[in-house]
Amino acid sequence: MSEQQRNLDRVATRIEPLIMAFARDRMNVSRPKFHMVELTNFVSRHHVVAPDSAGRILRHLRKTGALHYGVVSRADSLYELTYVGELRKPLKPGRKKGSAA
Repeated sequence: MSEQQRNLDRVATRIEPLIMAFARDRMNVSRPKFHMVELTNFVSRHHVVAPDSAGRILRHLRKTGALHYGVVSRADSLYELTYVGELRKPLKPGRKKGSAA
């Protein structure tokens, strides 16, 4: 595993649940549009993170299918959530997919 991947995993472990909570809250109050600064501020209230960490993990969550969003305005960093699912738990070392827990 590369150093970059280890760093992504470390940051993701801490802030993925926060990003998912932010997304669920936005969808629950019918406000799916948000500016990246809103997400960054939300995450920063709970953890000290690099400025783009929330954006990187948001993109990672979209890639894994945990949530979906569209870019409304790249210039304004405005996004719109279209789906919020559940975080996928990684397999524990030594466990095979489909084996009993």
